Amino acid sequence: MVILFGEPGVGKLFIALDIACCIATGGAWQWLPVKQGSVFYIAGEGHAGISQRLKAWSIHRGMVPEKLFVSNTVVALTESEAVQSIIRVIKKMVKEHGQLALIMID
Repeated sequence: MVILFGEPGVGKLFIALDIACCIATGGAWQWLPVKQGSVFYIAGEGHAGISQRLKAWSIHRGMVPEKLFVSNTVVALTESEAVQSIIRVIKKMVKEHGQLALIMID
């Protein structure tokens, strides 16, 4: 488990997306090899702009993170029903795509 912590606007989301995309594509992260696998990115605050950031990453790297799955809604992790819902989604993803290499919560 890892926590990215810092002031707003310092690039935490960009680092998190870069890690997620590198694992999803099998591309090196910061010149370090990664083990490729499916990634589930539970988007929070940055949900609105995530598609543009992923497009920019794909253009810059010349590859598309096809094994990266991004939630399409904000998840209130303080609410029991929302947590149960996301658990069901994760279990479904595992059935469809195999064991997830990373679950990232923004």
